[in-house]
Amino acid sequence: MKNLVLAGMKHSGKSTLGKALAREKNLEFFDLDDLLVLEDPEKRSLSARQIYRDLGKEVFQSWEAKAAQKISTRPGPWVLALGGGSIQNPQVLETLKSQDLRVFLQEDSKILFERIMAGGLPAFLSPGNPWGDFQQIYAQRTALMEDWCHLKLPLHGADIPEALRLLTALLKENDHGW
Repeated sequence: MKNLVLAGMKHSGKSTLGKALAREKNLEFFDLDDLLVLEDPEKRSLSARQIYRDLGKEVFQSWEAKAAQKISTRPGPWVLALGGGSIQNPQVLETLKSQDLRVFLQEDSKILFERIMAGGLPAFLSPGNPWGDFQQIYAQRTALMEDWCHLKLPLHGADIPEALRLLTALLKENDHGW
């Protein structure tokens, strides 16, 4: 069985699906957003969102790259959920490009925007035009994920059990040892 890296926009289900799949297959699960907060040398207990907002994109991406480097050397197989913006961090992509299997969890932009906004305005969207900002980010990141990932899984708003079934079927039909 190969290591699995799940990519997708914020709130596409990477962590939830990754945890469910890892539990089903009795594997370790890691969330890059959870790992990057451990890179804080001052151990301030900040969330990934707080790090990005308060310390800036450069610090966030630096810690994210360090976390990706650490997980990439861990014996597998394991399942890793990337952060929503990890696809725009060249160091993370370079570090994880040797991982055996990368899957893009593709979700409709309107569904994602609703999920994101339900948690409040994130730091990467402007208060004046959050939908316009999101559409631009969605287009950029989707193109990058389609290029970087081996497989694409359109979710179309599927609930977690259905999304897990679809992911498992995709992995089986592409003969990746899952």
